[in-house]
Parts: sequence; C-alpha cells; structure tokens
Amino acid sequence: VALMQQYSLRIAWIFSLVAERRGVPAWAEHAGIIDAVRAGRAEVAESLARRHIERSREQFLVEADRAEASRSARRPRALPG
Repeated sequence: VALMQQYSLRIAWIFSLVAERRGVPAWAEHAGIIDAVRAGRAEVAESLARRHIERSREQFLVEADRAEASRSARRPRALPG
C-alpha cells in the first residue's frame, strides 16, 4: 500500500508539471472537442480527442523522464573500485 501511495503522489506531481506546460493548449483542445460534439461531428471529435490524448501522453512521458533524470542526478554514486 505504501508503495502505491508513493507512485500515486509521483504521478500526481508529474501530471501537475504537464498541466503547467500544456494548460492553455489543452483547454483549447478541449474546447475544440466540445464544439465538434455539439455540432454532431463525431469523427472530428474523435480525431481531436485522440490527438489531445497523444499530446498529453507525450508531455507526460517528457516530464516523467525529466523527473527521473533529476532524481538520478541527486542519487549518491558508488565510489569506484
């Protein structure tokens, strides 16, 4: 349970970084999806939603890599030999 709580907190932190960087574009993407749904353009809405999810996923992976690199840089290194 403790391990899952740690992962949950880490994922929430990474999502917060994604929100910082993708906030404005993501809201614009949401608006486009909503507009397409309201207009009855299901295929357009689906395409926009898929693109939105992929962009968010890509940014999440970038932030996760940055977090891991930062964590690795702070980790004590073993002395040689």
